[in-house]
Amino acid sequence: MLFEKYALCEDGFGNIYDENGDVAGFRLKARLPYYRAVRLSLVDKITVKIDGQEYPDDQIYVTVADGTFSLKEMETCYDIYWGFGEKATITVRNADGIGRAFTTGWHRVEVGIYLRIIYVSGGFSAVCEKMLYDEY
Repeated sequence: MLFEKYALCEDGFGNIYDENGDVAGFRLKARLPYYRAVRLSLVDKITVKIDGQEYPDDQIYVTVADGTFSLKEMETCYDIYWGFGEKATITVRNADGIGRAFTTGWHRVEVGIYLRIIYVSGGFSAVCEKMLYDEY
């Protein structure tokens, strides 16, 4: 993949909290592993794994300049783009209301971004893994 090693950003990783101060999930930042902007509808899948635990699709949301979308909603975002070099925020929300609070420190973070590009059989995919420090 072209920019695979740059897909996972080293800033912006950590817990998010609700209005009561309880952990509501976590977030990280990622860039497209591709050399141009892509419509959100062409993002086939995004995977997130922290310290070996993978999170389900229905808990993953992506925020780009034009708003925040679930992976399901992205399927119909034909006119909304994830820009080249743009750091999107990927948020994993807790479905059960029980937050997983990361302790301050280093965590093994893996993000997979799978793109449907018409002229490439099978599309493009990038899986990037880094050790990130919990900032929040």
